[in-house]
Amino acid sequence: MIDYSKKNINQIVVLGSSGYLGLSFIKYYFNQFESNKNISLILFSSNYSKILEFFKLNNINYKNLNLGFYKYSEFKDLVKDFKNYVILNFSGYNIFKALFSLYNYSYKNKLIWDSRINFTSKIIESIIEVGNYPVFFLLPSAVWIYSDSKISDYFSKWENILNLLKNNSYKIVFRLGVVIDENSSWLKILNYFFKFNLKPVFNSNLSFPYIYMNDVLKVIINLINFKYKLSQEELNIFDLFIYTKFNDFINFILKEKYPYKKFKSFYISDYLMELFFRDYYKAMFLEYRNDFSNLKEYLKN
Repeated sequence: MIDYSKKNINQIVVLGSSGYLGLSFIKYYFNQFESNKNISLILFSSNYSKILEFFKLNNINYKNLNLGFYKYSEFKDLVKDFKNYVILNFSGYNIFKALFSLYNYSYKNKLIWDSRINFTSKIIESIIEVGNYPVFFLLPSAVWIYSDSKISDYFSKWENILNLLKNNSYKIVFRLGVVIDENSSWLKILNYFFKFNLKPVFNSNLSFPYIYMNDVLKVIINLINFKYKLSQEELNIFDLFIYTKFNDFINFILKEKYPYKKFKSFYISDYLMELFFRDYYKAMFLEYRNDFSNLKEYLKN
C-alpha cells in the first residue's frame, strides 16, 4: 500500500482535458471536492474554449477554482516544477469520430494511434528528460486488448509505453468497456434508431462490454486517495467493465426508457459493421469469461 502521509497529491495533471473523459472528470472532481484548495488541476488541451463553454453550461465558477490552463507545448517547461503530481492521460482522437469520418481507413488509424502512441511517448520522454516523475501515470486503454484482432497489438504497444517510467512511478492502465452516460457516442447512435421506432439487431455473438462513467470516476478518485494496493515494478491493470451481449444491452435500454413503446427490428449485418469499423468491429468479439472484470472489487473501496 502506498504511504499516503508521504505522497499527498499537490497537482492533478489532466491531458486531453477537453475530451469526453476529461470533461467528465473535471465536473465530477469539482462536485465532490469543490472546497479542496490543497490540490490544483493542471489542464492541458488544444481547445480551451470547449472547456470554458462546458464550465458555463454546468454553472462551474472556474475563476474561484484552483486550476490552470496550458498548451501541450508548455508541458516540458512546466513539469520541472510539479511536486507530488499525478497524470491522467485522457488524450486521443475520438475513435467514433474517426471511424465515422470520410477519411480512408489508413488515415483513420493514423489519427487514432498517433494521438495515443506517439503522444504518450512524447509526454513520457519529456518527463524522463526533466527527471521529475509523477506519483502515478494513468492511461485508459480498452477491453479490446483481449481480442485476437491486430487492434490488440496497438493497445499493447500503447500500454507498454508506460514501462519507460520504470520504477519511478506507479503505472496504471484502465481497460475500459464502452463508457456509458447520457453523452456517450453509442447511446447517441442508438437514439437515432429509437427516434424512428427502430430497434437495431446485431449478430447475436457481438459482445458489448460497458461501464458507467461514474464508476470510472469513482475508481480514479479512489486512486488519488490511495485506496488500492499498487505495484511499482509492473503495470497495474484495472479491468473495468460489465460484460454483456449487444442485443441484450439494447433490450435493457428499451425496457428502461420505453417500456410500453413498440419497435420494429432492423437487422444490421456484419458486412455493414465491418464497412465502418473494420478491425475495430472484429475486436469487439470476446469469448465470455466471468473472470474478466474486477470492477466490483474496486468499487467496494
